[in-house]
Amino acid sequence: MNRAESLRDKLSFTRASVQTDSLTVVLDLTTASEAIEAACLSVFGITGESGQDLPSTPLDAFIGHCRATFEALAVRDESEALHFVTLISAFIHECRHVHDLRGTRIGAELLLADIQTYARLPSLIQDLQHWLQENPEAVLFLPLRSGDFDLLNLGPTAKDHYAHSLETRARMQRLWSSKSRFRILPGTSIKDLYEVLGFEAQIDFVSGTYGNDIAKIVADACLGGDAARAKYLRPMEVLVIQSNAHGVRFDPGAGDMSRLVTSALNMCGLDEAFDADVPGDRHPGAWFDRLAEIYVRLAHAEKCPSHERAEWAAPIVAEWELGTDLTALYQRASQALDEAQKSLLADLIGRTDLELISPAVLIATEIAIDFRQGQRIMFEQPEYHSPMGYLSLLVGGELTRVYVRANTRSMGVIDFRMPSEIPTNHVGGARSASAASQQIRLMMTGRRFDGGFLQEQAYRELLDPAIAGLRFRQRRAARKTEASAA
Repeated sequence: MNRAESLRDKLSFTRASVQTDSLTVVLDLTTASEAIEAACLSVFGITGESGQDLPSTPLDAFIGHCRATFEALAVRDESEALHFVTLISAFIHECRHVHDLRGTRIGAELLLADIQTYARLPSLIQDLQHWLQENPEAVLFLPLRSGDFDLLNLGPTAKDHYAHSLETRARMQRLWSSKSRFRILPGTSIKDLYEVLGFEAQIDFVSGTYGNDIAKIVADACLGGDAARAKYLRPMEVLVIQSNAHGVRFDPGAGDMSRLVTSALNMCGLDEAFDADVPGDRHPGAWFDRLAEIYVRLAHAEKCPSHERAEWAAPIVAEWELGTDLTALYQRASQALDEAQKSLLADLIGRTDLELISPAVLIATEIAIDFRQGQRIMFEQPEYHSPMGYLSLLVGGELTRVYVRANTRSMGVIDFRMPSEIPTNHVGGARSASAASQQIRLMMTGRRFDGGFLQEQAYRELLDPAIAGLRFRQRRAARKTEASAA
C-alpha cells in the first residue's frame, strides 16, 4: 500500500464534521490510536477539563507544535503521522465552515431558516411524553411519520410542529444542494461553494506546515472520487475555462478563490437566489461565474495589479449587475437578517413556551450578530482569505467563537471552545442546539448505526428517564405499513 492509499484508508475512519444548523464542530478521536489522540489533544492544549476556553496561540507556535508532533509520530509510524495531519487539517476545514456560514448572507439566512426545524422539538417531546404516560405499555417507532400523529391522537399542535419541521428541513436541503443553471454548466451548489472554502483552508494548512508533498497526499486522498473532484475543483475549473476563453495565463493569487467565493455568497439572499426553490440567475453559483469572468478580464488588463483582481471583481459585478455597491449590499443583508430573525422569534414565542425554546432564540440572535462581525473580518482583514492567514486568526482568537464537541478514548465526550475575544450572548446554547438537531434527525430519519457518537448520545438522552424518558423501537424498512404504537 503506497502513502496515498494508506492515507485514503485512514480518511475513511477520520471523523471531523460540523453540525450546520447549530454550528458545533464534531471531532471523533476514538477511531485513532492513543498516540494520535494524545497528539491532537496536546496540539489544541486540551487538559481534560470539559467546557474550557482554549488559550490564544501565535501562529508560529501552533505550526511549530504541529510539525514537531508530526515528526515524532513519523519516527514510529508514517501512516499514523499522516492520520494525525488528516485529523488536524479536517478540523480546520470544519472550523472554516462555521465562520463562512455565519459570515456570509446566504449562510446566515440558511441557518436562521433551519433553526425552526429543531426549535419545536421540546414541545414535541412533551406531547410524546404525555402520550406514553397515558399508554405505559406502548413504544414509538423511529422514524416518526406524519400519519403517526393521527394514530396516536396527539392533537393538531404536535402534528403541525412535526410536519413543519419535516417541510423546513427538506426545503433547506433542496436549497443547500441545488446546482446553479446559469452561464457555465454543470453548475455549483451552495454546499459546493462552502466545501471549496473549507478544502482550500485545509490544504493551505497542510502545505504551509508540512510542505507540498504531504499536501498532495492529503489532496489526492480527499479527491479520490469523481464526485469529490467535482465538488472541490469545479470553481477552479471555471477560472481555467474563463482564462482560456480570454487568452489569459491562469495564475490566481493567494486567497483569490476565497474572495471570489465569499463574494458570490454575499451578493443576494435566498429569496433572490431561488424562484419557487428553483435556482435562478442570482444563485451563488451563477454569481461565481460572473465574478470569475470579471476576474479574468481584470487579469487581461495589464494595468490591474494581480493582488487586486479578486478584490475589484465583486464591486464591479455589484455595480454592473445590481446597480449598487458593496455597502448597500451589506445594508440589505443586515436588514434582511433582522427581519428573518424577528419573524422567527415571533413565530417561536407565539407557538411554544419561551423557556423551552430559549436555546434556539439565543442561537438565532447570535447568528445575526455574528454575520456583522464576520463581514467586518472578511472585508477588513485580507489575511482571512490568504494561505495560513485564516489559521492565524483562528488560533489567535480574532474570530467568532467555535464550539467543539470531541469524543475521546481517555476522557469520553468533552466540550471546548476555540479562543475568541469576541463575546457571545449565551453559555451552552450551541450544546443544547446540537443535541436538539440530532434528536430531530432521529425523529425524522431514524437511528443510523453509523451516525456517529453525537447521534448515539442524543439517542440515549431521549431514552433517559431523567432527561426525556421516551420509548423507541427502530422501524423496519422492509415492513411497508407498521403501526407506530405497540
